Amino acid sequence: MHFLHFRRPLIPCIAAYGLGLWLIHDIYHSTPQLALIFAIAVTLAAVSVTLLRRDTTPLFLLLLTLLGASVMGIRERQSHAAADILQRLHSPQPKIITGTVRATAELADTERSRIVLSHVHITSGSQTLTLPGKLQFNAETKAFASGALPAVGERIAFPGRITPPSALQNFFGYDRLEALRHQAIYATAIPMAVPGIIRLATTPDSASLWSRIDSRLTTFRKTIGRHLGDTMWHREGRLMNAMLFNDLRSLHDNERQIFRDSGTFHLFAVSGMHVAILGFILHLLFRAFRFGPRASWIAVAIVLFIYLWVIGFVPSATRSYLMLVAFTAAYMLGREVDTLSALMFAIAVVIAVDPAAPWNAGFLLSVTGVAAIILFTPLLRLWFTRTESSQYPDAFNTLADRALDVTFATFAVTIVMYPIQVYFFGFYNILSPVANLIQACFAGIVLAGGIVAAAASLLSETLGQIIGGSASLIMWIVYHISRWAASADFAIFHFHQLPLWLMLLCYALLLSGYYLVHRDTPEFRLKSRARFATHVFCGVGVLAAFNVYANFHRDQLEIYAFDVGQGDATLIRFPDGKAMLIDAGIPEPDMGQLVVTPQLRGLGIHMLDYVVATHDDIDHTGGLASVIKSTGAHNLLIPQNLNPKSQVTKDLITAAKKHNCVIQELTAGRTAQAGECTIEILNPPANTKALSQLPSPPANTKAL
Repeated sequence: MHFLHFRRPLIPCIAAYGLGLWLIHDIYHSTPQLALIFAIAVTLAAVSVTLLRRDTTPLFLLLLTLLGASVMGIRERQSHAAADILQRLHSPQPKIITGTVRATAELADTERSRIVLSHVHITSGSQTLTLPGKLQFNAETKAFASGALPAVGERIAFPGRITPPSALQNFFGYDRLEALRHQAIYATAIPMAVPGIIRLATTPDSASLWSRIDSRLTTFRKTIGRHLGDTMWHREGRLMNAMLFNDLRSLHDNERQIFRDSGTFHLFAVSGMHVAILGFILHLLFRAFRFGPRASWIAVAIVLFIYLWVIGFVPSATRSYLMLVAFTAAYMLGREVDTLSALMFAIAVVIAVDPAAPWNAGFLLSVTGVAAIILFTPLLRLWFTRTESSQYPDAFNTLADRALDVTFATFAVTIVMYPIQVYFFGFYNILSPVANLIQACFAGIVLAGGIVAAAASLLSETLGQIIGGSASLIMWIVYHISRWAASADFAIFHFHQLPLWLMLLCYALLLSGYYLVHRDTPEFRLKSRARFATHVFCGVGVLAAFNVYANFHRDQLEIYAFDVGQGDATLIRFPDGKAMLIDAGIPEPDMGQLVVTPQLRGLGIHMLDYVVATHDDIDHTGGLASVIKSTGAHNLLIPQNLNPKSQVTKDLITAAKKHNCVIQELTAGRTAQAGECTIEILNPPANTKALSQLPSPPANTKAL
């Protein structure tokens, strides 16, 4: 075996294993015949190269590919087996469901929780079947006999109906069924609504050690969250709770919108950056307590593992932690390890434990960002700095070098991440690099301030509030930087849903330059810099050309019916490009935010010309207010008989007034033009008294 051909053998090993995962997950899942042909071709190629070159490396990589295919194949077989069991149990009668608690999470309303079970047994009559994979259900906390959620590792049993997972099916955006499949969740349950019927199958005293640890860590997180709320300002305390514990329920809808539009959401959803910052802070803390270098890094690794446990082993944070473990192990063993090798080690561990991780958006974004820093930061330093010695003091030079490294890392991430960000989010804010660069200077300080404030509050409430006030001020600055970047409409470029092949083409253009190979020749600096600029320009040009092409409307009327569950949501796009949205589903859960807005973004619509509220049933108009808030609209068309006392109507009118929508009356016989199309109102009949009862509309109200 000649792995000496590879400087980093983990790279081809991970690629081969990932190829096997992809072969089953995507190719076999959709076209089994094509997957078989592809597998035969890969096998023949590997065997041929092995025989011709007398090198067993291709054969070893083939075995890794087959291993990846086998692992993903087992998950696929589990999925099919679970579907067969659910089909056999298809009946309205309730079943007795028993399982081991694998994870618990409070829902947004905090009165209900989502529970995931493993090792599930389903009893129907005299028949008991074992369900492959996991099962998920929602339940109120008071439904448990003990009045508290069960800990991870405990067994629970309850009567209820079991069904296959269901999800809304739409054109773009989040695929809930696919996400559940990645987590090996193949069934959902609806517990019977009988008080106390959900019971603990084991007592808390007999729970495992891991269950007790998990329960105490959850209590610790909630305690720290309460202290953050007590010591910091109200909004800033919520933001700190989200930043520190990945608790996105702490964020309001408008805050989510601000962080998403500014490209700074990763600051408030725990990422690899948080682990790196916390690791640095903990290292300084342990060194201050006179820990030796090795003992300090071991302690950091232990504390960060507990932190990952508390936040639920977020993939991006886990990747960062594993890289830190690789560096710590190398330091302990007296070996050298570079950043790229540490990244490969982290990827290998993550996909070995969770084969579906490569299809996790957070993991992909995290890995892409780190790879950008590794590949391009040294090149940017070579291209844009001089090698001559400086006349300034060494301390100043060190500080300047660190500032340049942060700047170059931010620029590298910006360049490399734009295709995948456009692919996942449908827009790009050119001010996000500036916002991220500024906020990077505050992120470590505000995290440290929040931790110290929570710890100080345990000793003295006054001291905690003093430190918390300082941390709140810094968090206030961070929040308003994001708000500034999000409010700059001129800087946000919206795209239609990007095809996967186009994103891959952008990366092929970006990564095909010879500038990725460092060459010690006098002309390398100038030539590589020019070629890099050319490749980046071509990659951006491909996306821009796609968006221009997608904006060309063929002379036809397009009608989209969005799946919002109970209710309606219909989009009409006219030949001249104008767009009309009719209704937007229910307000809780908010279908306007969860379904309609992502669909509009996928279609490249960032401003609606007409929003129509047909009538005041909440399953029709409930989600319109959030659509107007997030997407915007020029005109709101409302019938005259909307209930003025309805909260949905009040929210709708308030959102329209705040976003300068022209409110127009819907009455039979009135018409409007959208290019060559004529919009005619057929119902309701005119009733001039009803509109006067609505909350006072703005001065620009007029009839259609």
